[in-house]
Order: sequence, then C-alpha cells, then structure tokens
Amino acid sequence: MCSVSWQFKTRAEAHAVACENWRDTDTANGIAFMKSLGLNASQPDFTTGAVGWMTWDFAQAKEICIYDEPAACVERLQCLQEQLSSMYQCILEFNRRGRIPSARVRE
Repeated sequence: MCSVSWQFKTRAEAHAVACENWRDTDTANGIAFMKSLGLNASQPDFTTGAVGWMTWDFAQAKEICIYDEPAACVERLQCLQEQLSSMYQCILEFNRRGRIPSARVRE
C-alpha cells in the first residue's frame, strides 16, 4: 500500500500519491483485457486506447510519466519541448486510472 501526503513538495511525496494508480495486478489485468480484444500486448497500438499504459507497472510509469516536485516537472517539460521541436501541445493526466480521490488530485 502507498503512503500518501496531501501536499507534496518532493519526488518521494509525488510518487507516494501517483503509485495509487499503479497496482501489481494492473499489468496482468491489462494484458488479459487486451487479449480479450484480440490484441497483442507486445505490440502497442495506441489507436485503440487499450494498450501501452495498461501493461505498465509503477516502475515503468515513473520512467515514462512525470511524477515529481513542481519545479522538476516544469524542468522536464521544458527539456521535452527542446528535444521535440514539433511538440506544440502536451496532455496532462493527473489521475490515469481514477483511483486518487478528486480532492487529492486538486490539492
């Protein structure tokens, strides 16, 4: 179980909140769901919305997503903007699986 801080200012606190959306059973459930749709979990197809993130565990999510203290999040987004010169927009999802209560997300 994850420990949670309502107001976080460090990477560890951000990870404590974010890990609520990444449970050990999610990977197996995501793969089973994809198989039920006839999809191959090893070949991402982002057009369906049923692959990719559904097979991640929290360790992989931390590599791909940005869960950090505010200044580090801004810095990472700025680096991405520099690396990806064609990046004109970014979608921010604060509660990917919807497991974090709305009040906590707003905080």
